[in-house]
Amino acid sequence: MTEYFHATVNIHKQGAVISVPTGSTSNAYKHAVSQGKQWVEIHLEALRNGRATDRQFAVYASDTPANAALFAISQNSGVTVHVYEVTPDIVNPSPMAVIGHLGTKTAAFAQLPLAIDEYWEPQMNWSFLEYPANQLTVIQEIPLPDAIALASAQYAYGNDCQLAKHTWP
Repeated sequence: MTEYFHATVNIHKQGAVISVPTGSTSNAYKHAVSQGKQWVEIHLEALRNGRATDRQFAVYASDTPANAALFAISQNSGVTVHVYEVTPDIVNPSPMAVIGHLGTKTAAFAQLPLAIDEYWEPQMNWSFLEYPANQLTVIQEIPLPDAIALASAQYAYGNDCQLAKHTWP
């Protein structure tokens, strides 16, 4: 049975339901907008075709504690990050490196539809997956992964970035 993990600066109790507050958008969406990459999110949504959860309103899980923690730590320097084992309401794996790769392109990128299809329905062997969901239910808080686990997660993400770069140059 696959376990799922979510990392955040917020403190949650066992049984808590984590979701994007009504009237708000996801942190991932806010980050894309702040980086001038809203066009990526618009195209992702336009080509989602009912697959998975709308990223604008999603909360995210990972399939390893280190993957979850690595992303949260990179977004929240100098702040305590908490890692939780969670149960997502929807399980749809999506390769995170595809989002990073699309951020290096423009809306005129010829292979955009192919890359977006791979994000919503992965066919390749990705190591660093995110699971967009409507909500996550907290099972328990777990210890922050150690430096070796975080370095391994960074290595896996780097390999996925190379896969994306070579697949859609």
